[in-house]
Amino acid sequence: MIEKLSLSQEILLQETIEKWLVIGRSTLPINITKAESIINRFYKKLNIEKPNYFIFSSPLMCILGWGTLEFSRKSNKDKENQLWNQLGNQLWNQLGNQLENQLENQLGNQLENQLENQLWNQLGNQLWNQLGNQLENQLENQLGNQLENQLWNYIVGNQWCYWKVFYSFVQQIGVTYSNNDQELLNLWMDEATHLHWWFPYEKTCLISQNPIRLTMNSRGQLHADERMAIEYSDGWGLWSLNGVIMPEQFVKTPAEQLDPNVILKEKNVEIRRELIRKMGIERCLNNLDYKTLDKRGEYELLNIKLNDTVQNARYLKMLNPSIGTWHLEGVEGNTVQEALNWRAGRLGIKEDWNPSVLT
Repeated sequence: MIEKLSLSQEILLQETIEKWLVIGRSTLPINITKAESIINRFYKKLNIEKPNYFIFSSPLMCILGWGTLEFSRKSNKDKENQLWNQLGNQLWNQLGNQLENQLENQLGNQLENQLENQLWNQLGNQLWNQLGNQLENQLENQLGNQLENQLWNYIVGNQWCYWKVFYSFVQQIGVTYSNNDQELLNLWMDEATHLHWWFPYEKTCLISQNPIRLTMNSRGQLHADERMAIEYSDGWGLWSLNGVIMPEQFVKTPAEQLDPNVILKEKNVEIRRELIRKMGIERCLNNLDYKTLDKRGEYELLNIKLNDTVQNARYLKMLNPSIGTWHLEGVEGNTVQEALNWRAGRLGIKEDWNPSVLT
């Protein structure tokens, strides 16, 4: 059993991660001929006639296009769902279950966690989850509940490649597969390399192009100020600051034009944090009527006048050492310790909460 990587294998692992981060973040146009050829192989493996292809500019346009097609052919719905069960379950389970059973006897958990966590945290969580959540929100507003439960027949290609890369990598360091599993793995690796989001149905398959722009910060998080962090040619995409999906107006508004009162009213802690980071904690406070009630290390309890009605709002100013940003969080209490205890009480902690534990 492989329990620990050698130095050369550690180097190979990092090279593999870097290679697939580039693929997963690609903004190059999809090679349509190559993409169709790969999908044809999936259909052939299930003994299903190859589909007609529709190419769209983004995953959202694929879904909207599918919705149009669905309304015109409701009688085929059951067959399409049946096909998805074959593609999404049969192939997935073949690779997942058959190879997983082999790996249990050949590979330790340490390597699996190392590669999956690194590639998933930097690619899957940032791109696939955020894009999927954004799509779901868009669909709720644009298509309503009638189609909502029928639209998630998709495969995510280069943006969900981590598990495919895992199986491929461990093969390079000594894990062996059967001929059938190897053929299937090769197909999935081709899919991850040459496809973005795609939506397989009976006789029809919709393919999305890659985004035209995707920008990250130094931590590998989706980030762009005053423009989309990931953008498709049709104008759809995500607005993000340091990995936090933001409302468009907050990203587009220059820092000097942000209203600190609006920032403090933002209920989402992560969005509020990024707005404060963008504006700057001192600039934010300089535009507010406030006074300091108590200090303790990096913690400062402030009394802020928000308006004529709310003149004694309590906010705890604190530093997040892991990302080096300041927070302003609404609290209760007259001292830093009381404010920390109030926050801890919401988590079920009754004793005094030491700031070192908090950070």
